[in-house]
Amino acid sequence: MAEGVGFEPTVGLPLLLISSQVPLTTQPPFLPFSINDLQRKHRNKIDILTRLFYTGSMKERLNQSNWVQIKPYLVRYVPSHQIFARFRAAGKLIQKSLKTDRVTVAELRLSDLMKEERKKAEGRKAEARGKMTFGDALQIFLNRLDDNYTLKPRTKEYYKERVIDS
Repeated sequence: MAEGVGFEPTVGLPLLLISSQVPLTTQPPFLPFSINDLQRKHRNKIDILTRLFYTGSMKERLNQSNWVQIKPYLVRYVPSHQIFARFRAAGKLIQKSLKTDRVTVAELRLSDLMKEERKKAEGRKAEARGKMTFGDALQIFLNRLDDNYTLKPRTKEYYKERVIDS
């Protein structure tokens, strides 16, 4: 299409317009609209509506939770029926799967997990204080070794043997 030429054909042919192509003269022209204009003009109304709708939906989500507390420190994820441990160690919330759907098995695994996590937390406390003994440093090393998923189990055992036997 040449510059300056509109959509009308350059040859003087009679045009028949379909009803959907005819502009409606009864509608007022729309002004350009942006979200910023709406926010400036109606800021308080938008904030109130946002708070009402947002908090309302949050309350509904909390009521329809998929988590059910079974016993202290034990919660069940309803869709999968898996049981998770949920407790605090040194102020840090820990939630880990116990990889079972049986309450009796979960209780046994919970005590081991709590001991292990609290031992890790004590090592972190000593590290944060800046004053630690060799025993604290060794415990931090062993905790990090256990948490390292890139090492094979036999490699972890070997490292522990080297540290403990020395």
